[in-house]
Amino acid sequence: MNEYINYFINYLQTEKDAADTTIHKYRADLERLFEYLSVADINEVNQNHLRDYLNHIRESYNYSSSSIANKINILHHFFRFLHNSGYTGLRRTELINLNWNDINLGNKYLIVRKSKNKNQRIIPLHDRVIELLDLYLNQRLPLKNNALFIGRTGERFHHNSLKNLFDRYIKIAGLSGKGYTIHTLRHYGELPITGIVLPPI
Repeated sequence: MNEYINYFINYLQTEKDAADTTIHKYRADLERLFEYLSVADINEVNQNHLRDYLNHIRESYNYSSSSIANKINILHHFFRFLHNSGYTGLRRTELINLNWNDINLGNKYLIVRKSKNKNQRIIPLHDRVIELLDLYLNQRLPLKNNALFIGRTGERFHHNSLKNLFDRYIKIAGLSGKGYTIHTLRHYGELPITGIVLPPI
């Protein structure tokens, strides 16, 4: 599970400019979680696992209610990150600027070369995204343009083209006028990849 923790720590450092003390605290808590759970696949983690873990640390370390609340917040943050980045939570400009050499299908991640904060960050990819990208790649072969997403002309997608495409499918889905934009969908997912809703205990 270390790769997921490392992805998350990279996000905190590059996107949130988190302090070293915060980074250390988050890493220690997450490493303790996965050491306790001993699961092979992060998608095996469910609400019961986390409830057991939280009860365990409260009893073993005699944490106060406020400390437990802080631990829950860290887990919320981590699993929300996995959900949003896995599907993938990219900004519009980041999505348009992606190239094929930014995608590592074998190791299931992509690299954003220049984020909003001018830093590079690594984003893990969910298996469903990997499947779709693999299918898309086979349709694109042989590659004549390194841009990940191209329009009918074979050139990189433009911002306006992406918006028009998005608006068209929003209309087809019967969601016109309901406030959906590319930006709002980036923040839409509140559940993590595993479907976990952390309970207060």
